[in-house]
Amino acid sequence: MPPISRLLALAGALLLAGQVLAEPRIELRIGDQKGNMRAQLEAADGLRDLPYDIKWAEFPAAAPLAEALNAGAVDAGIIGDAPLLFALASGAQVKAIAVDKSDAYGTAVLVDPGRRCTRRPTSRASASPPGAARLAITWRSRRWPARG
Repeated sequence: MPPISRLLALAGALLLAGQVLAEPRIELRIGDQKGNMRAQLEAADGLRDLPYDIKWAEFPAAAPLAEALNAGAVDAGIIGDAPLLFALASGAQVKAIAVDKSDAYGTAVLVDPGRRCTRRPTSRASASPPGAARLAITWRSRRWPARG
């Protein structure tokens, strides 16, 4: 191959490579609860050299994150079992793509020790937004024996 042909071939290859590199990167919109998942991924160095960009959207709880998933405002998000079940029961078009078992050691229904519980908690007495995991915990606590 003559030197001029090699130069033209190299120039053509560089031109094509420049076009490929100029392609816009894919942006993945991820919903996160209070920055928890982002913090874990950053601490584990799991966000380095990704072939796509991440745009984070922070939510105060899982219920609004599930609403954002249903509305298409985010592409993916991390929510627990109860918020997912509530979202599905309300007709949300969302899918679970991964499952992780968590322990219940950090979950509790707290009652003022100075108060005597004369009845089991009800959903009306719970200060939880619709679709929140706290609401499911309250419902589950109704099956426990009454103390007192």
